[in-house]
Amino acid sequence: MNVTKARLQSKFQNYFQRLNQSLTKPETRFIRDIAIGILKSQEITLNQIGIHLLDDIKLKSTLERFRRQLSKSDLLQRLIPAHLQAVRSRLHAHDYALVDISDIRKRYARFQEGLAQVHDGSRGEIGWGYWFLNIVGVNRSGNTFTPLLSQLYSFMMGTLSENNEILSGIKQILTIVRKAFIWVIDRGGDRDQIIRPLTQMKQFFIIRLVGQRNLEYKGKSMPIRQISRNVSLLYRYQARRIRKNRLKYETYDVGITPVKYIDPYTHLVLEQPLYLVVMKGIGKGFSWFLVNSPFSDLQEIAQDTFRGYGFRWHIEEYHRHIKDQFNLENIQLRKFDRLQTMLMIMAIAMYLLYTETRSLHQRLLTENKIRTIAKPNIWELIGFVYYKIGTIFRILLSTVVVRAFIPLRKFLINEVNQLSLALE
Repeated sequence: MNVTKARLQSKFQNYFQRLNQSLTKPETRFIRDIAIGILKSQEITLNQIGIHLLDDIKLKSTLERFRRQLSKSDLLQRLIPAHLQAVRSRLHAHDYALVDISDIRKRYARFQEGLAQVHDGSRGEIGWGYWFLNIVGVNRSGNTFTPLLSQLYSFMMGTLSENNEILSGIKQILTIVRKAFIWVIDRGGDRDQIIRPLTQMKQFFIIRLVGQRNLEYKGKSMPIRQISRNVSLLYRYQARRIRKNRLKYETYDVGITPVKYIDPYTHLVLEQPLYLVVMKGIGKGFSWFLVNSPFSDLQEIAQDTFRGYGFRWHIEEYHRHIKDQFNLENIQLRKFDRLQTMLMIMAIAMYLLYTETRSLHQRLLTENKIRTIAKPNIWELIGFVYYKIGTIFRILLSTVVVRAFIPLRKFLINEVNQLSLALE
């Protein structure tokens, strides 16, 4: 049986019913209209979102309502906890929380508030734009991807440092969710201002090191490159990659040794036991990871580090997805606080696409009349399928009037039963 529009929207409604417990009804309706409008239009401009809602209300009145809600100074501060509260049941202890910074380039904008110089990594250019922090949760099997936080910041609007933004985002999530995550951060996290607070907060983490740090090894301060020469690469793991619908394997040898963190300013050694995990890809160079793990067995820690960091590609794909398919860099709001709120609503729209409707994805790809795959082979169904799901959503929702939708009770009841039985 094909997935119907009513079934899809009932999935959406489950989320917004949870969100409504923390926000007012007009605010929840506004968030719903914007989020579903983004999925329908695959744009983030208010004008296109308003057009695709298909309301009988004049577009001018709809846009005025949007701007009125966006102008609420405290909406973002209430929206983030409301979203985290609504999704916390999807998250479990020792899930991975991926942390990464990206940028929004605004080549031709001159009057948007807070524009600053950013480095566009994809083009190797420096230009005007914004930085934004994304934190997404990934379960231990890697098949559930949950956007948690999207936080726009600018050094022209009072941001003190990138480190403060990262720690602020982590603390916001911990305040509401209260789960023992394993924070996964790339080489940008190899900073004392990140490692020391996470260690003092007793958080689990996997941080890739740049290779310039000293750690205490067997009672002596040593560079990690020197330590790694004494680490036996006892474990071998394979990473599976799907590229151009072809399955490829990459082999890595992995070693691990206990270390302690040395504060480079005070030279004090923190007593918290940590681990240096060394990886070497066959035919490639070395990588080093500083790890605080919930596990005690060395082989289990090595395998968990390999798995957790291997999932980091999800957040890179996420950044590419929202920029390519949903045209994030076309965002046109002038006020900085409105830009911040819209970016968080974009994360909510992606949550609906990635997570809330995950149980329907396979049927949408294989049983729906909208063809997005050449043939239903396994490699087209297990990779980053969200471009295809986004296309299906856009077509399925194209004739839906969001305001007029009344969810079917039988679907809402079924979804409650599914959650209680943990079938998703």
